Amino acid sequence: MESKACESKSEDLLPSGIASKGGSSSPFFVTSTHGTIIENTSSTGTLTQMPFFPKYEVELDSPRKSTPYPGKEHIERVLEEYSHQVKDLQRRLNESNELHEKQKFYLRQSVIDLQTKLQEMQMERDAMADIRRRESQSQEESRNQLQNTVRELEAAKCLKEDMLKDSSTQIEQLRKMMLSHEGVLQEIRSILVDFEEASGKKICEHDSMSTMHFRSLGSAISKILRELDTEISFLKGRIFPVEDQLETLKSESQNKIELLLQQHQDRIEQLISEHEVEITGLTEKASSARSQANSVQSQLEIIQEQARNQNSMYMRQLSDLESTVSQLRSELRESKRMYEDKEPPEFPFTNLDQ
Repeated sequence: MESKACESKSEDLLPSGIASKGGSSSPFFVTSTHGTIIENTSSTGTLTQMPFFPKYEVELDSPRKSTPYPGKEHIERVLEEYSHQVKDLQRRLNESNELHEKQKFYLRQSVIDLQTKLQEMQMERDAMADIRRRESQSQEESRNQLQNTVRELEAAKCLKEDMLKDSSTQIEQLRKMMLSHEGVLQEIRSILVDFEEASGKKICEHDSMSTMHFRSLGSAISKILRELDTEISFLKGRIFPVEDQLETLKSESQNKIELLLQQHQDRIEQLISEHEVEITGLTEKASSARSQANSVQSQLEIIQEQARNQNSMYMRQLSDLESTVSQLRSELRESKRMYEDKEPPEFPFTNLDQ
């Protein structure tokens, strides 16, 4: 009975238990010799020992020292077994704490890596946004430059068209003047033809008056005047009473005719030379304006083609950048999903019943 009482007392002396989850609560352990309690008071697994003397140990000290009893060895063996169990539990707790610390370290390292990757992706996103903004500004500036160039070319084209219209108007006016001059010359020719028919004399031996060139009319008129002078001289010798009158009329008519012919001749030559010069200048201006218009048109087509090529190249680059951004975002979402799917492993602990 005494041994059973001692055993029950020793069992009352040695209640042991553990209640820990992730290192957040405080498990208690009783040692084999003095009944000390081991308490885990922090989440990092640091252990402290506090002496604890229950009432049963005080009651058992005096019989244990005074008189030995048969159950003492059994109690010591049980205490030694419990001590081994407590040491084993303490070792397993330390291992669990070390594993928990390693997992926390790995998890913290993974979070740091993910944060670093996220910062890199944000920097890349900001860089891509800056590149997009710069490309947009460059495209806007290029578009404005092209629009200004197109407007300048259109203004130059309108100016060339106005110059062509003015040249056409001047050519038309010169054509009308030439037609009027040709009418006057044709009238002079018809007068000479009538004179030739009336006199019965051929003024020009090689050409007919109807086909004679305008520049030969002066020589023909000079010839006619010489013939008329000859006839007048002949008639003067025959008609003496009217000689003075005829002489006066001859001189006056001669002067008037020569002056008129000279004026007409000078005017005709001047008009012909001016007409030829103006026709040549206007022809050169028209050809130059036409060549410039063709050059401007070709430059406009080249610029428009370059603008289309640049726009298509910018669109391709923009599409590539958008696909890269989409891929990076999908990788980021996948990394976040993998990080969220990761759950911290449960730490195995062995609970001992009292």
